[in-house]
Amino acid sequence: MEKKDQLKFALISAAAVIVAAAIGIIPSLTVDSSSSSTDEKPSSSSTASSAAMTFPVGLEIHFYPSGWMGDGGGEQGSEFLSVEPEVVEINGEKVAGIKILYRPGSKGWAGIYWQSPENNWGAYPGLDLTGAKRITFYARGQNGGEIAEFKSGGIREDQLTGRTHHDSFEQSLGRLVLQKLWRKYSIDLSNKDLSNVIGGFAWTSPAQGDPLTIHLAKIIIE
Repeated sequence: MEKKDQLKFALISAAAVIVAAAIGIIPSLTVDSSSSSTDEKPSSSSTASSAAMTFPVGLEIHFYPSGWMGDGGGEQGSEFLSVEPEVVEINGEKVAGIKILYRPGSKGWAGIYWQSPENNWGAYPGLDLTGAKRITFYARGQNGGEIAEFKSGGIREDQLTGRTHHDSFEQSLGRLVLQKLWRKYSIDLSNKDLSNVIGGFAWTSPAQGDPLTIHLAKIIIE
């Protein structure tokens, strides 16, 4: 089993353990760092119908953290960026989360897009999230003081590469300074055109000297 497949299996298994414990809406997690610069034909499991979508819903039921960027992009991305599953406790509730470790490389930044379908940078249309009001999530830094940006939307078309589809909106929280303790954040989707959402959620961070670790959990479309 290749390293990226082992990571997928570990993330899915961690989420399954939480689901078995009957803790609300918990998505399964998949990660593929090799897909950030290519457009692969999505599998049938990646093409969920938005017609039957109801809210709230776990983001990662429909979107996949497949779009690794910056120092995390390309074949060498795993040298600078890694993602691990973890079980965390927030307000007395155990939930499935992820731990992102970024080791700065030559590009000076890294990020991940949660995409629909998986590996989609605009070669295929996304999902219709009309009716959603916000995306909420919990985040914290390992030590506090880590800089991060979180957003929804923003993937653009690129006619030269055949990526003819694009997100119908973009909404960012701007650069944030994370605290050591969990904090809940909300990306406002009201009054946005949600008819075609490829990049449902994204995280980016600039290089900050030493490696940084960011924790995320409970990413929910409401």
